[in-house]
Parts: sequence; structure tokens; C-alpha cells
Amino acid sequence: MVEKALRSAPKQITIYDTEGNPRIHLSARNSKTYFSSSPGATNIVDRHTNTSRYGLYSDVYEAGLVADALPNFDMVSGLCFMTDRSPMLAEVYETRALLETSTKPQFLYSTDTAVLQVQLDTFAAVAGGRDKYRDKPFGLMILSATPPLSHSEVTMGKALAIWKEGVPAYYGTGMMIGTSGPVTVAGSLVAGLADVLVGLVLSQEINPGTPFLAGIGMTPFDMARMYFAAGSPETMLAGAAQADIFRYLNIPCKCNYGGTDSPIFDHQAAADITQTIFLAAISGGSLFTPLGWLESVNSCSIESLVFCDEMIGIARHFAQGIEVNAETLAEDVIHDVGPEGHFLGEEHTVTHFRESWMPEVFARTNYQKWKADGEKDLRSRCVEKVDSIVAAGPRKPRDPELLEELDAIVKACEDKNGNSV
Repeated sequence: MVEKALRSAPKQITIYDTEGNPRIHLSARNSKTYFSSSPGATNIVDRHTNTSRYGLYSDVYEAGLVADALPNFDMVSGLCFMTDRSPMLAEVYETRALLETSTKPQFLYSTDTAVLQVQLDTFAAVAGGRDKYRDKPFGLMILSATPPLSHSEVTMGKALAIWKEGVPAYYGTGMMIGTSGPVTVAGSLVAGLADVLVGLVLSQEINPGTPFLAGIGMTPFDMARMYFAAGSPETMLAGAAQADIFRYLNIPCKCNYGGTDSPIFDHQAAADITQTIFLAAISGGSLFTPLGWLESVNSCSIESLVFCDEMIGIARHFAQGIEVNAETLAEDVIHDVGPEGHFLGEEHTVTHFRESWMPEVFARTNYQKWKADGEKDLRSRCVEKVDSIVAAGPRKPRDPELLEELDAIVKACEDKNGNSV
């Protein structure tokens, strides 16, 4: 049955933006990697006070604006769980906020099947109908078999609904190495793979050819501190290993790279993010999350997304390697300039200098100029960029009539469930 499912599952998953343009091509055997933030962190570190607090609708809205504006983010999410809306409808409001703030594909979680159906209704409103959304889906829903070797009724309910629709979904595990999984990385990979293959078989039995994105979420449990360690080398190794496994099986996969154990966006967070993003760029996985998460996925930071964007740009530039041909070798230019000359005025320089990676918030200046510009550290520059993005609002504002239709869908859901803001 597994072999049959492996033959049936698509080798590439195409996800569109909300305007119908193909945006992401997830494949186990290509060199292109994609990055996204993730939903559902309990807290958010306020960028203006640098203190942790519960998330709000406004935070989710701003996370959508920022991820949409950052060129190296391929998908968007709300980052944190909002507490100023009904808990049962928080994901509905998140979807509504992201549809207003971004045209990029969404990476989303659903509390239950009812919430999932409302999210699909909002997608259909934007796409112009369920059939049109099925043809060009722009949502990637999260399905997780968290208890080991078990598939809950809630997860299965959502999975059946998604697979019957035939739209993309991520089916993965959430495993702590040493507690809910074996203490060895190899053993946890085995247990996690067993769970994922159950999901794969079910998806293809229910709807042959339905898009299936796999993933083994693995994080070691720190026995000394009684805390799980998202930034550990074991987490990084497990991500690279599963990329190898799913490349062998020829199934697109999502890996957990981009988070940090640090409770705030600081030097440790920057180190964790840098390591994992570079590993992501060279490991060969398809999609990487959870960018923006702190404190071992318990909280998040919007300004850290700006740092992530810079690092993705560097990593992608590095992963391209060096192009070697007659034009790039520049032998004629070297000969023409000759000894002790310079290349600033050469046509070859003018033609190619923009191919170099250029920073947005990373400093390239001397101490005196940095001091004269206000002595802003990296985090301050990231916050400044977030503030400018938020102040500008949506890059492509939605039609007011569409926003009213989305609000009506959310309101109907509120009335049906007896929940109000």
C-alpha cells in the first residue's frame, strides 16, 4: 500500500498566489528551497518594548504585511495566536487578516474541521469559487500527527476534508526526541516516518493524486533543563536527514529550520537562525519553517523576520555557486585594464555589479558614520524596517466589496458558533 501511494502522490506540488500566479513548486529533487513563517506561537515579543505578551489580531495583521513585503519569504502566516478574538475562531480571523494584507500563499493551521471549512470558504471567495480555488490553491494547511504512532480523530477529520478537496496539505509529526520519540535521532526518524507514511497511504486511497507534503518534526528534549531544544544540532541534523529520506522516496517535504531557543531576538537567536537557514539552503528540503519563532517555538518576533529575510538572501546567493563562462572569467577585460589599473569604469563592471548581494538592514559602514546615523544596532534597524512596512499598509489593497464578503463569512461563523469578539 505504501509503494502504491508513493507511485500515486505527485512529485511536485504547485501553490499559487491569490492572483492565480504559480508561486511555489515543491519538489523533493530540485535545488529550489522555499521559506515561510509559521502560525500559532503562544506569545509575541513586542518589538517596541522588547517584552513578551499575548498575541493580538493587530500582531497577526502586521505579520502578514511584513512577510508579504519581504522578498525572500515565499509564504505568509500570522506567527502568533491572537487572544482578542474567540479562541475557537482565531484561525478564521488569521486567515481573514492575511487575505487582506498579502497576496502570497498562506501556511495555516485549523482548530477543527468546521474552522477548516470556513477558511476554505474565504479562499473560495477570493478565488471566485471552490472549483477555481481547487485549480489554483494558495493555502497550505497543517495536519499534524503529534502523539506517536497515533492519528487523532480531529486530525483525521481535517485530513479527510482536505484530501477530498484535493488541495495541498502538510502532514507531519511533532516529536520530542527522548520523550514522545526514541532518544536517538535514527530511532525518532523511524517512528516519525511510520506516522507520515500512514498519512500518505490514506491521502492516496481517499483521493489518488492529491498533493502530499511530508515532514518529521523532531526536537530533542533537554533532560538537564526539562525543555525541548529547537536550536540544537540534533534538530538541524534531523532536518537534513529527513530531506535525504524524502528525496529518496521522491516526496516533497517540510523541515523545521529557522527557529531559536532564545526567548528574545538577540545574538543567540541570530546565530541559530543563520545556521539553520544556511543548512536549509544546502540540505535540499522543499519548504522550511518556522521562521520568526523564538523560545523553542513558544513565542515569536516580527522584527526577526527582517533578519531572516536578509539571511535567506545571502544563503540563496551562496547556494547558486559561481558561474564560469567566457563572460564571467573576464579575461579580455583583465587584459585591457592591465597592470595597476582599476575596473570601476569598465562596461563589464556596470553590466554585472548589481548581481552581487546587497544588504537591506545589515551594516556596511565605518564606526564614525554608524555613530552619526544614530548608533542603531541590528535589532533597531529591523524594527525600523517593520515600522515602515506596517505604516505603508497592504502593497495591493483588496477590493472593499471582497473584504465585506470575507467579513460576512466570518460573522456567519461567529453567529453559528455563538462566539463574538
